[in-house]
Amino acid sequence: MSTKGMRCVVLSLLCLGAWAYAQSGSMPEGSAPAKRAPSAHVQSVLSDAYRAFNEKEYEKAYYLFLQVEYRILEDPKAIYYMGRSAYESGHFRDAIIAYERLLTLDPDNLDAILELARTYYKLDNLTDAKRLFEIALKRKLPPLVEKRVRHALERIENRQKKDFLYARVSVGVGYDSNVFNRPQYTDLILPGDILITNTVTGDSDLYHQESLELDHYYDIGERGGFVLENRLYTYFQTMREYSSKNLFYINYMPSILYRDGKNLYRFGGGVDYTLYGSDPYMQNWFLRGSFRHSSSYTSYWELTATYQRKVSRSDTYPQRDADYGMLTYLWHSMPTDRWSIEPAMALIRERKIHSRMTDIDRDAYVFRLWSAYDFDAKYSVEGALNYKIIEYKEKDFFFLQNRHDDYIHGRVTLSRKFAHRLKVEFSAGWIDSRSDLPIYSYRKHYFNLDLVKEF
Repeated sequence: MSTKGMRCVVLSLLCLGAWAYAQSGSMPEGSAPAKRAPSAHVQSVLSDAYRAFNEKEYEKAYYLFLQVEYRILEDPKAIYYMGRSAYESGHFRDAIIAYERLLTLDPDNLDAILELARTYYKLDNLTDAKRLFEIALKRKLPPLVEKRVRHALERIENRQKKDFLYARVSVGVGYDSNVFNRPQYTDLILPGDILITNTVTGDSDLYHQESLELDHYYDIGERGGFVLENRLYTYFQTMREYSSKNLFYINYMPSILYRDGKNLYRFGGGVDYTLYGSDPYMQNWFLRGSFRHSSSYTSYWELTATYQRKVSRSDTYPQRDADYGMLTYLWHSMPTDRWSIEPAMALIRERKIHSRMTDIDRDAYVFRLWSAYDFDAKYSVEGALNYKIIEYKEKDFFFLQNRHDDYIHGRVTLSRKFAHRLKVEFSAGWIDSRSDLPIYSYRKHYFNLDLVKEF
């Protein structure tokens, strides 16, 4: 199952819990009054426990409820909040005991049914979670809660499958302000008093683009262990005037995944191929391994190591074979149920193989910040900022000195979702590539308008 899918499930279940909490401001629905009034000591402990719960001190509330556990066996409200405190503090088995005890007193208590379903899901007991969510659907639920319950059932069904396929298709149009990456200088003096004039055209152009992304997962044995993953991505870009800048890219990567509690291990390899116009530019073979640790329901960090063997297929740009290595660290978090943020950094090292080119051997340091915000169920915004520092290890062929580049790329995307997993995306971006050797500096901006369908 994809990370995006898991995040949707967690948010859905948290919404259910929030609704149940809001509904239980006094006593859970359908509960009966306790048969006997608690003693002054018990009332004092319960008051402290409720206060701790409202202040989100769940561990403290849980242990306070434990102190009077056998004095509240017939108090539905106290049992309910004991279950909530147990769940929020990670004592899931005790939460189940509390909710089942509450359902013994009141079998129709909807709050307890929803909370028990959420707890079973947390423990990967999908069978019981599904059964309880289906019971809840037979009741009269607020429209938003009913939608969340149906969404949770859909995700449970997907998780119970042995294989899962995700597909994303997009078609769109775009604009590039500087097709040939024209440098910003007019005339330059090279060593030896050689005058060169910038003859690169700074023309803009329109294009249309199409992409296809396929992700297939297959569980080996019991769910939560080994998973086979296959990823295929293709992209076409066709310029209106400058066909030499047409782009075709394809990437295929099979991997094996292993999930152990909060940890996810992935190892795979693959190949990609790039074609510019009629020039078979580059083919890459690569290996990739990663480790991800989920520190909570809404955050994780990931470390990825990649090795590529770059093989030039071009007659125009030969001798570009190289070994390429990259180490990446990222951290993903959801501070709220609408806002996601993901900073990342990477170290890159590239070295040429049997080549006289002076612009291949380089080290790079990359810093990236990505974030997304959902305004509501239909509208969202996403942004990314990349900053790359590139240090070339050999003296430049023309200027006879080492080269240093700073590359900045920013992009903002607005999305409007429609029914049947259809959406429209509008993107605006800019690139500012700066070099201490002016011949390599350029700027551009671009716009894209895409229609996206997800399956």
